[in-house]
Amino acid sequence: MSDSYDLVIIGGGAAAFAAATKANDLGKSALTINKGLPPGGTCVNVGCVPSKHLLAVGAEHYYGSRPRFEANSNGHATTFDIKTAIEQKWEVVTALRHKNYVNVQESQEHVDLIEGL
Repeated sequence: MSDSYDLVIIGGGAAAFAAATKANDLGKSALTINKGLPPGGTCVNVGCVPSKHLLAVGAEHYYGSRPRFEANSNGHATTFDIKTAIEQKWEVVTALRHKNYVNVQESQEHVDLIEGL
């Protein structure tokens, strides 16, 4: 931690990480202050990624049990396990959060992160 920074960034979403990455690339010191959602912000944690994952699971279930062509129909409906769908959603979210945000932030030599102020 430094006593002064060239840039202070509020938030931990995509825009914050883009600013932090640019500052790091320019050799400027930056402090990112994040509170609320984990790194990645709304899209990764509770918005785009989890909703699209669950929509894909639902579509596969729905269309898998309603084939458009008689040749694909075996008379069996697919099963659906909501607990597994939610667990897999969190696995996807956690993996993306670490790959695209946590690991990136840790690799930046000029950027510090404070959580929960």
